[in-house]
Amino acid sequence: MYDVTIIGSGITGSFIAHNLAKYQLKVLVLEKDVEVGDGVTKANSAIIHSGYDPKPGTLKAKLNVLGNKMYEQVTKELNVDYKRIGSYTLAFNELEEKELRKLYQHGIENGVETYLVEKEEILKKEPNIKDTVRLGLYAPTTGILAPWDMIYALLDNALYNGVEIKTSNEVLNIDKKEDHFVVKTNQSTYKTRYVINAAGLYAEHITRMVTDNPGFKMNFTRGEYYVLDRGYDDYVHHVIYPTPTAKGKGVLIVPTIHGNVLLGPTSERIEDADSTEVTKVGLEFVKNHVNQMINNTPYKGIIRTFSGIRPKTDRLDFIIEELNDTPQFIQVAGIESPGLASAPAIAKMVEEMILNKESLETKHDYKIYPQKQVKINEKPIDEINRLIKQNPKYGTIICRCESITEGEIIDAIHSPLGIRTIDGIKRRVRPGSGRCQGGFCQPLILEILARELKVSKTDILLDKEGSNILTEETKINGGDGNE
Repeated sequence: MYDVTIIGSGITGSFIAHNLAKYQLKVLVLEKDVEVGDGVTKANSAIIHSGYDPKPGTLKAKLNVLGNKMYEQVTKELNVDYKRIGSYTLAFNELEEKELRKLYQHGIENGVETYLVEKEEILKKEPNIKDTVRLGLYAPTTGILAPWDMIYALLDNALYNGVEIKTSNEVLNIDKKEDHFVVKTNQSTYKTRYVINAAGLYAEHITRMVTDNPGFKMNFTRGEYYVLDRGYDDYVHHVIYPTPTAKGKGVLIVPTIHGNVLLGPTSERIEDADSTEVTKVGLEFVKNHVNQMINNTPYKGIIRTFSGIRPKTDRLDFIIEELNDTPQFIQVAGIESPGLASAPAIAKMVEEMILNKESLETKHDYKIYPQKQVKINEKPIDEINRLIKQNPKYGTIICRCESITEGEIIDAIHSPLGIRTIDGIKRRVRPGSGRCQGGFCQPLILEILARELKVSKTDILLDKEGSNILTEETKINGGDGNE
């Protein structure tokens, strides 16, 4: 029997697994998709918000501020790239200026370092901002990272410390017994003393497996984005926000940790949690709002569009609580923005909820294992030559845009988490993230995956089950075209 089963391997579930890995607990993570972090965490603005925006007194405000502070240490411990680049929230008219001054007071109440800055200071730091700007709110603690880099580091470390992770395990039913649960998935059945519901968009669905009264109603909001190529370093230097409205933070301009820029998102209420299409209307909305804030946007550098779904609830705050009628079932629901920023603090809160009920001892052999991923394109030439001598595969470039080698891709496939899909390799190592978006390297990655996993090329998936890229062979045994 497991002590704790976490449903969902997004950023919240991954931080919870990381925190619980240090205790003498048998912990299981169940993920319905082929790869970890393939839901809400895969597609968001990748910002560690400073915490001035959430309404004071809410869980969002408390955990955002705490989580932001905790990222400094956890990214250092696990060797994950993280930068505090700061942010400017901009006001272009009298009403927005009034709202910005309210946000400044929110920041004071939430304990966040913020400064009201005049037009001249904003234009000095960000020359492309329109000179119609009237006032700005500067938040120096705003940070950026790649959410999936964080997930891989957290779950690799959890695996090294004994946590079990089972992907392609969709929870179909949960049966509450007297002192434990029986969790049935499409692969197997697991007994567990605690269930932690970190299922993101499907949190209400999972909760209804154990109660008719989940205590919240899930809503879905789609956000659409543009991705700009690398090489536009002078476009913006900070995260740029408009003054937020009742619908959310608005359309942002966000430098990424890998040197790209995100433009977006939209905020559209939808009914289907899987509706991740990108629309012409949505993208035009993003352009219009970006153009209201800034000049010289390099739209010629757009290399991709994408959308993600936010797991909102009708309670308008994070829901982190044990179900009243189902003890040992802990809800972690409604983790929309600032969920990424809050995740370390959410995990700490869940950890303390279990510590309040259980006498737990830490493992005597628990250890932090920092990420040791080789990144050839960040190495000096003498170091690259040394690595190639150790492993000649580091000398074979597979992705020309991002300068990713065969050796790095093989390392990812055989990492503790065991990457199995084209998109999984893209997120872990970045081949296919550049200007050609995989046009040249995807067939090579497919071949490497099939060879290393010892499966047919027709078995290789783009991302989810059923997303096979090849359907059948056209030549058998390297045939001559007659078969």
